[in-house]
Amino acid sequence: FPYTTLFRSLCAADEVAVGLFLAHKIKLTDIFSIVEDVLGKHCAILDPTLDEIMEVDAWAREQVLDLFKGRNRT
Repeated sequence: FPYTTLFRSLCAADEVAVGLFLAHKIKLTDIFSIVEDVLGKHCAILDPTLDEIMEVDAWAREQVLDLFKGRNRT
């Protein structure tokens, strides 16, 4: 099946969310909801270029951190 950037956004978001969990900043059960939120915002690109893949990776990582910061505002 064709490659889309959805896979890269999934992996990048998961990596950052797991990192936050391992740093004791979120609960294990938060990983799924954070990744789900990021994937819900992502518009997949079919057969992306390497530059597009790198941009999506950075975007997904930033989205996770933004969600984390937004959940922890006082």
